[in-house]
Parts: sequence; structure tokens; C-alpha cells
Amino acid sequence: MAGPPKAIVSPRFCVPHELHLTATMKLAGGCTVTDGSGAVLLQMDPIFFRFRGHCRVLLDAAGRPLLTVFSMPNRWDVFGGDSSNRCDLLFTARKSSVIQLRTHLDIFLATNTAQLTCDFKLKCSFNDRSWVLYRGTSSNDIAQVRRQYIVPSAVLGRRTFDLTVFPNVDYAFITALVLISDEICRDRQH
Repeated sequence: MAGPPKAIVSPRFCVPHELHLTATMKLAGGCTVTDGSGAVLLQMDPIFFRFRGHCRVLLDAAGRPLLTVFSMPNRWDVFGGDSSNRCDLLFTARKSSVIQLRTHLDIFLATNTAQLTCDFKLKCSFNDRSWVLYRGTSSNDIAQVRRQYIVPSAVLGRRTFDLTVFPNVDYAFITALVLISDEICRDRQH
């Protein structure tokens, strides 16, 4: 992939500078993403169960649906808005292999129908406390995430992540991947 990354969800979520965000996951499955001043940028509803797997809807600060994440075993389909229509598919994330010691995801944009080579790759550290998102199979990282370990929050079932999103990278896209990787880590712990 040459050139800067393109918007996956919307150009309004791409800023020309590095962005530092905090994602706080709640026990019931909800999530709030804030900027450095504490302003809410994105939020996620708790998990809803559907006929095949379950789904979560990422909302903007005004409560409008941005994307819907459908979870299936080892695969996540992400659609624009609150849609589940194939023509609204934004991207698919799959585990790189079924058995993993570390979480690795291959992310395929909707336009990559052959899915022979991933458009993005997410690699977690051995203990899943941090991860990096790369463009394609290159070593060019476009976002980094670190999990905070705060005892009172952990006792209350909250998990907090520090996100560093590089310039011109869609932070709504990055947030969706944080939610997916957190789901994998929670499932692994149970």
C-alpha cells in the first residue's frame, strides 16, 4: 500500500496530526472513547445478540451509528452505520490462525474480495497488554495501543486502553479494532 492510509469509516475521523485517545471498556460491554481533554468522541453500546453471533454498534459523540461489528467465531464483519447489508461492508477481521498464543488479526477492506493479502495486520504482545496495527504485511505501523492496569478499575470490571493514532489514520477504524481485540482477550480469559 503506497501513500497515506485512507479513511475506512469516514474522512472526519482522520486528523493531520498524531492523536492520543483513551478507550474505557465497561463490564456490560459498553465503551467510551475520549480525547486528551476528556471530551467523548465515540461510544459503543453493550453487546446485542442476534441469530448468528452478536453485534455491537459504535456511535459518534451525538449518538449516531457509525458502524456495526458482527462477531462470529474467529471472524468479525464491520458494516457502515447500523447496517448488516453486504453492500455496506467496510472491512472484515480474521484471526491469522485458529490457535494463537498471541492475538494476530488480518484485516481485509471490503474492496479486497479475494482476501489473498491483508490490507492491515494487528499484532498483540505476548500478554495482550499492547498491540500495533501495520499497513498490509509491511512494518509500517499506523497505530499503537497499550492497556492500562489500574487496580480499582479492574475490580469494577473496567479496562482502559491508551491509543496512539498516527496522522491521517481513521480513529473510528482503530477503535473498532480495539473492541475486537479486547473481545478476543476477554474470551481467552474465560
